Amino acid sequence: MHFDNRFLVFSVAGEQYAVALRDLKEILANQELTRVPFTPHDLMGVLNLRGQVVSVLDLHARFGVTAAEKSSETSIIILEHRGDLIGLCVDSVDFVVNLPPEQLEPPPIFSNDILNHFTRAVTRIERQLIVILSSEKLFSFEKSGVTPKEESPVAVA
Repeated sequence: MHFDNRFLVFSVAGEQYAVALRDLKEILANQELTRVPFTPHDLMGVLNLRGQVVSVLDLHARFGVTAAEKSSETSIIILEHRGDLIGLCVDSVDFVVNLPPEQLEPPPIFSNDILNHFTRAVTRIERQLIVILSSEKLFSFEKSGVTPKEESPVAVA
């Protein structure tokens, strides 16, 4: 089993997404965050991870879907890219899966431009569509299509 073919699958708003396991630093139980004024609406806040300040994104807000109630399964996935860390707040962490390249399909065009921007590929596992996200693009704030809360787009895939 090749490490680059492994993905962490998680849920946001009833849909399953995945990121490359090679980009995963760690998974944290939902934690108290420090809000930062005058930041994009999808930045929930920051946390201190062993002396390093990590920004935490709300994927509900980033994808323009209704936020779920926090639960005991709410988690923060810490990703690392080129030495930088970012946290993703997700509804649940589901499983790790090995996906050989031939199981990954080019992404369809979603009606949500923001989701189009972050999607690397799609796959099906037991008839469930899983959207594979580009960790690199999750780090790109300038192209995120972030809008104020009042103007959040509605996700339709």
